[in-house]
Amino acid sequence: MSTSGITETLTIRMPADELQRLRRVAEILQRPIDDVIVDTLRANLPPLLDDVPREMRSELAMLEKLPNMDLYREVNAVMLPQLVTQYDALLEANAADKLDDAGRQALTAAGG
Repeated sequence: MSTSGITETLTIRMPADELQRLRRVAEILQRPIDDVIVDTLRANLPPLLDDVPREMRSELAMLEKLPNMDLYREVNAVMLPQLVTQYDALLEANAADKLDDAGRQALTAAGG
């Protein structure tokens, strides 16, 4: 479940319908509910600076501090929407450690 081997316990409150849905998915997949939750979080959380190549982190760190509307303007001023979509896909693949050499090169080129 955890890539670092360290686990922690977290208590969350959620609607009963959603918990039932998680239980049903875990049952169908024949996997522990904890694994289903972790996999769902991994697939849906946005990438962090730690997930991008080191040479891009300082520039992206500045963008993290911008208000949403300023960030939206900045991204759209620099990249066309289809390039943003491609870049997001590369970041997600990189975060999931599923990026090959060509993908890493494309990610570096897109960010620099």
